Amino acid sequence: MPSLNLKANVSSNYRCKRCLMLTIGKLAAETGVKVPTVRYYEQIGLLPLPERSSGNQRLYRPLARQRLAFIRRARALGFLLDAICSACGIGVNCPVLLPMRLPRRN
Repeated sequence: MPSLNLKANVSSNYRCKRCLMLTIGKLAAETGVKVPTVRYYEQIGLLPLPERSSGNQRLYRPLARQRLAFIRRARALGFLLDAICSACGIGVNCPVLLPMRLPRRN
């Protein structure tokens, strides 16, 4: 039986994990959404906060690509962000909905 080189396997797994991560530019290009829009969706909570590289660059997981593609399709169909928040399971904590819930001051 050939010997296994565990160190090589760990290293290759690490590289594969990094290959799956997307920078904000790649995420935007793959989903057809502009970079400022990705940042906005992140800010309001529609996208999860990304990991950061050692150079502080945003690194998104494949789940973020799926969610961003869903958001883009929903917006193209005419859904408002509050409806998308509800569909994404953000519901009452959705920052888009909070201004509608605050009482008005006279």
